[in-house]
Amino acid sequence: MTALELLAALPDVTEKTFPNLRKRVDLAYELSDGRVLEDPKFLICTELLRIPFPPDFVPPSAELLSKYMDVIRHARSRKEILDHRVRWKGGLAGMDSTSPLREVVASVKREWIKRTEDIADDIYPEWRRRFKTKGRRLPLELRKEHGEKSRWDAQKSLFGESLLTWLGATSDLELLANMTTRLDAVLEYTISVVRLFLTSPYSLDERASDVFDQFQLLPRHRQIRHREPRFRYVEQDG
Repeated sequence: MTALELLAALPDVTEKTFPNLRKRVDLAYELSDGRVLEDPKFLICTELLRIPFPPDFVPPSAELLSKYMDVIRHARSRKEILDHRVRWKGGLAGMDSTSPLREVVASVKREWIKRTEDIADDIYPEWRRRFKTKGRRLPLELRKEHGEKSRWDAQKSLFGESLLTWLGATSDLELLANMTTRLDAVLEYTISVVRLFLTSPYSLDERASDVFDQFQLLPRHRQIRHREPRFRYVEQDG
């Protein structure tokens, strides 16, 4: 689970279940020593492609997510967070809402599901009807054919092109070849998910968090700096 997914759960937490969330956040914070990495897709754009990140999805910065996690660790209740009454670094801090974080997570999952289903449409347009009536998306012969890993190797460049299009990059042949090599692990994971979706009862809705696992395979070199995000902080009197 990523820091973003962990924090996005706060809107659904009650006062009774808040201690459980705090324990999970505290464990994640301790294991990572408070260090949160930037969103992988952001790094693909800025560090590998050298292009602006798509404006329709600007992820929260790693610094902001780390601060949110630390505030939750110091909070005694959910209400204390929403009331900005958490004692933190000599002052009082809190959050207005984490609903935007939840929507970011949901939008990424929706886009991932749509893109996977689009690939299935290209291969076998009748997969929805067949899955509803037969419990399988492909006929037996097609399942055997698409179940072989070698069947997908030749299409890796098509997955790479789809990824570049999603990120708003022009997929010329040189760039495509370079990215297919550098993002090999990401593309292999993507292909394995599509293969499972077509040949097994794999549920995209139940496994939507796999999209975050996919991008964690991005090779990381250096972390880039961002401007200080907006974070409400109130100095404590005295």
